[in-house]
Amino acid sequence: MNSEDASANNRASNILYNEHKLTNNRAEGTGSTAMSIQKPEATVNDHELQYLVSADHVLDLLRDCGRKPQITAAVLSAAFELCEPGLDRERLLGEVKAFFRRMAAMEPTGLESLPSCWLREVPTLFRQTCEPHWNWLPFMLNGLHLDRGVLRLSFPQEGMFELVEDRVTEWDELRIRLNLSMRPNLWCPLGGRLERQIWIRRPELRHALFQLPT
Repeated sequence: MNSEDASANNRASNILYNEHKLTNNRAEGTGSTAMSIQKPEATVNDHELQYLVSADHVLDLLRDCGRKPQITAAVLSAAFELCEPGLDRERLLGEVKAFFRRMAAMEPTGLESLPSCWLREVPTLFRQTCEPHWNWLPFMLNGLHLDRGVLRLSFPQEGMFELVEDRVTEWDELRIRLNLSMRPNLWCPLGGRLERQIWIRRPELRHALFQLPT
């Protein structure tokens, strides 16, 4: 094994350790960092895991925070197209993949599904989850997908712990933060400039511009 592979393995081990420790601390209601790691006694079933990584779960989380979609997925999709001119998508995609290889030792699936305007924000937003001196993300991420205007995130460790009803996990907090931080998004009005551009360029969406999602 060369030094680069060894470094990647060490990062992966550190990520797994931090994520496992973080979740155990949350479940026990303590901030202690001296907790030993034990194999979970219960895991979520397949149906529960499918829900955790779904767009519906994100929509429910935001609704519980009092945030309802302000625009439709069709209008958001049109806004993505208007935000992308001038961006070198292939270069941007390569930079984001390299970021995850460096910071998480793996590339999440689904990056190709993200609009360029979101891809551009990914490294900055994920770095904000780290302490200044960290060289890796504090979790592992195996999926990052656009689905119905929602950013879906999949974490490999999430299925190892018992699902507790009405408990918002660190993974859920990250889902909320990232979905509200990406621009444009479902939960923030587009603003006059984008609305005018959609009105002019996408006449079939004019009615949707004034329609709240159901």
